Amino acid sequence: MFKIFLDVIEIIIPITLIVFLKYIDKHNIDWSFKKWFINIKIKVIHE
Repeated sequence: MFKIFLDVIEIIIPITLIVFLKYIDKHNIDWSFKKWFINIKIKVIHE
């Protein structure tokens, strides 16, 4: 149960950051999303 909660947080936080960065600088959103996506891929591979 707690792990599911952490997974949900890990999904919500990056989306919030992406939306936030979108307002600041539209160039940052692509980089942030790619970095977040790469981190998820790495995490999935390690598990």
